Amino acid sequence: MLLTLAACSSAAPEAQEPAGLAYEGGSISEAEYVALVSAVRQCMVDKGYDVDPVEMRDDDLTYGFSIGGGQVGDTSSGQDLAACEQPLNFADAEIAFQEQNVLTGAEREQVMAEFITCLDDAGVPGITEQDSLEEITQRMVELEESGGDVQPAMACTNQYASRIFGAGR
Repeated sequence: MLLTLAACSSAAPEAQEPAGLAYEGGSISEAEYVALVSAVRQCMVDKGYDVDPVEMRDDDLTYGFSIGGGQVGDTSSGQDLAACEQPLNFADAEIAFQEQNVLTGAEREQVMAEFITCLDDAGVPGITEQDSLEEITQRMVELEESGGDVQPAMACTNQYASRIFGAGR
């Protein structure tokens, strides 16, 4: 994987890029991926946000951090986060990291069985190993449309899907 330094510009604050490493394609190690997450986090700190430390997410694969504070309905943190991620090509880096870490073989079968059990317990029965993430998501939409609580099924998806399906593409 190629990484380059992205320097902060002296332009107006909204045009500044976060200092850090920019993903330029190819394979990405866990250390390189975590460095990008950390650079995005630091950019948010530099923008004045109260952020938690970088931690592994519930999926046991990807990393992230929580952004504290903010008012209900305030979308500026999302806009600022996008401004921090974009010059680093963070979305592409995260997709690449997920795709190259998709489980295969017996390990995938075991995690898929856990995912199916989790979904069944969450009110989405009948999922099989052959179902795609799109098909599973549609079943969750149907559950929600019928008045069911989709939050437990979303928690299952957050925990298992990236290791089974990668970025879901």
